Amino acid sequence: MFPDSSHKAYEMVASTTSPNVKLWCDLQLTKDGVGICFPNLNLDNGSDVMNVYPKNKSRLSVDFTWTELSDVKLVQSIFSRSPIFDVNS
Repeated sequence: MFPDSSHKAYEMVASTTSPNVKLWCDLQLTKDGVGICFPNLNLDNGSDVMNVYPKNKSRLSVDFTWTELSDVKLVQSIFSRSPIFDVNS
């Protein structure tokens, strides 16, 4: 329903499950050592990083600082789903 690893997705799970459920985060590090929750090493699948930084050849989280990634929005990684919830991170 929401982009994978988005704040909205975690909020929804937390509010619709029992209080004892533990949420898992696929932790990736940025160039400046900040941890981000993102399901893949490559940011192409699940974000608009290609649109924001089209000249970057590599699109791994360690190639960007936290500040740079603040401009990147999450998108659905399953492209057959409606994009209506994209950018609702």
